[in-house]
Amino acid sequence: MSATSAPPALPIPSIPCGEILRRAFALTLTHGLALVGAKFVIDIPYGMISPGIQDPMISFRFSSFYEVFVSGFVTLGVYRCILRLEAEGTAPTFSDVYALGIGYYSRNFRMNVLFGCYFLLIALGCFVLLAPGLWLNKYNRDYPSPPWFLAAGGLASTALVSWWLLRTSFHNAVLCDGAKGATDAMDKTLALTKGSALTLLPIGLTLGIMFSLVTFVSTFAEGVLFDQFDDLTLASARLVNLVFLMPLTLMEVFIVATMVLVYLHFRKHAGVRVEG
Repeated sequence: MSATSAPPALPIPSIPCGEILRRAFALTLTHGLALVGAKFVIDIPYGMISPGIQDPMISFRFSSFYEVFVSGFVTLGVYRCILRLEAEGTAPTFSDVYALGIGYYSRNFRMNVLFGCYFLLIALGCFVLLAPGLWLNKYNRDYPSPPWFLAAGGLASTALVSWWLLRTSFHNAVLCDGAKGATDAMDKTLALTKGSALTLLPIGLTLGIMFSLVTFVSTFAEGVLFDQFDDLTLASARLVNLVFLMPLTLMEVFIVATMVLVYLHFRKHAGVRVEG
């Protein structure tokens, strides 16, 4: 299955957020044993190792390394399974997630590198927006920048990052729908979402709030448990971490399902032809 995109002649209609979220939730529950189970299994080593890493920077690097080199292809396998389910009605199995994802191992690496390069440019843009206010506060103490000046730079930086994340929100779905490679997938994603960042904002905010709540509750509950049993061994801590990893994995699969459905909404209304 491959997608050939052309810039839409008309603006993309508003996303039916409620309908898409309900469909994504139903997909996640109905096929959770295969989709969530496959993702959770590949994340078990991460859940076992991460409690032993105390340094936040090392933990962040390990998490990024694991996503790029170990578990990322399984996430793309989930994308492929849901795309196939929506196109052909073929229910995914546990092994399908790995079988369909393994072919995207190198593409996942290249997409992460490409996305990182683009994000560096966005970060540079944020620095340019924030630099005048920061420079005035640090080197010109007689005439420091007013608070609103720095706040305006912060808001502009936040808007820039949000705009970029919304524009590229379903790039992995495009990658798994027959794109020739990472660059082709990113180009098609940007073409599909051109002028539609505000259209994506409601569902982006919804997913962001839901993910933040699930993360907060899981982290808080895990912290309370560790406080109550401060003599937990490392083995017990690893087991607890695995237990609280499950809702995060469930949420991740739900987000993948949502992004696939959003992509299909854009593909339908942008006049994309599906081949193969």
